[in-house]
Amino acid sequence: MSAGDFYPNLRPNPFTCKPSLMEEYTYTPEAPALTSAACANCDNPQVEHGYATPLCTECREALIKYPIPRWLWLFAAGIALLLVYNIVKLPRFLNAARHLTLAEQGVHDRNYHTAYKEAGLVLQDFPDHIEAHSYRLIAAAYNIDQDDFAKEAIYLLDKPVTDENLFAKVNTAVDYLSSIASTDSLLLQKLPLTTTLPLKEQIRFFDSVAVNDGSVANISYCGVYIAGSLMDAEELPQARRILEKSLDASPGHYAATMSYISTLRQMGDLEKANKMCDEILERNHEDAYAMSAKARVEMRLKHMDIAEELALEAIRLDPMSDHALASQALILHTKGKKAESRQLLSAVSQMGTLNGDSSTAVHLRKVLDGVIVYR
Repeated sequence: MSAGDFYPNLRPNPFTCKPSLMEEYTYTPEAPALTSAACANCDNPQVEHGYATPLCTECREALIKYPIPRWLWLFAAGIALLLVYNIVKLPRFLNAARHLTLAEQGVHDRNYHTAYKEAGLVLQDFPDHIEAHSYRLIAAAYNIDQDDFAKEAIYLLDKPVTDENLFAKVNTAVDYLSSIASTDSLLLQKLPLTTTLPLKEQIRFFDSVAVNDGSVANISYCGVYIAGSLMDAEELPQARRILEKSLDASPGHYAATMSYISTLRQMGDLEKANKMCDEILERNHEDAYAMSAKARVEMRLKHMDIAEELALEAIRLDPMSDHALASQALILHTKGKKAESRQLLSAVSQMGTLNGDSSTAVHLRKVLDGVIVYR
C-alpha cells in the first residue's frame, strides 16, 4: 500500500516522478485561432494588418468614404434650421413673457399706467395676444381712457378669454366704466346748451334730471356740467350741493369726485379734499390727474415738498397732462420761482392749443399775473 492510498490529495513530486507525469502537469498555452488572410470584401490576399476586420487598402478607403444618405443630410439640415430659428426667436419670446408678467402685476397692484404700458409692449411683438389685450382693456377702464377702452373692447368682442380670473377682472372693469359714462345722446346734446342758461335755470335743470332720470350715470354727468358753471361763477355752496347729490346717486363717480375735490379745496375743506384724493389713488395708484389734484391740496396745506413730489410724479406718468404741469407751475410760483413757473405756463398754453381747451392755461395765467388768488 502506497502513501497515495492514505493521502489521495497528495500531488506527485515533480523532481522524482516519471517524465510522463511531468508532461501531464506542464502548462501549454492555446494557439491563437487562425484568421482569414483574404479581404473580407473582395477576397484580395493583400490586407492591411492591425485591424479587427481584414480589408485591403482599396476597400478600407472606399468604406471610409461611404456617402451619407441624402435623406439624413436633409433631416440634419431641418434640425439645424429649427434650432437656429428658436435661438433667434427665444429672446423675443422671453421679452414678451417678461412684459406680460409686469402687466399682470400692474393690474394686481392697481398700477394701471404701468399695466397699460407693459401690455402694449407685448402687443408690439404679438399683436393678437388675447391676455395682453385684456390687461390693456382693464388698465384703460381704470385710467378713464374711453377711446382705448373702446378699441380693446371691440377687439375682444368675439375672442375667448379662457382664464376665469382674468375674465372676471375684465367684466368688473367694463361694469366700472359703464357706470360712470352717460350713453344718453339727447342729454349729451342738451348739456352744452344748458350751461349757457342763467344759473338758476341750470340748477333747475339738474334737479329735474335728478328727480326724473333713472340713470345714475346721467345724474352724475349732468351734475359735473352744472357744478362747473357754478364754480366758474364762484357759487361754491351750490356747486357742492349738486356734486354731493351726484355722488349720492353714483358713489365713486370719477368726474364728480374730482370736481368735488376742487370745490372742497376752494372752500377750504382741505382735510376732506385730501381724503377723497387718497380714495381715488387707492383705486388707481398711478392716476396722474388725482395725484396732481392732491398736489394742489398739499400746497394749500403748506406741505410744499410733498406737493412738488406729487406734481413731478404726475408729470412723469402723463407728460401731456396740462393739469399736472399747471400744478407744478403753481407750486413753483408759490415757492417764489417765477421764471420756472412762466416756462411751464408756456408749455400749458401749447397743450391747450393742441387739445382745443385753453381754460387751464387761462386760469394759470391769471394766478401768475396776480389777477386772482389761487385757492
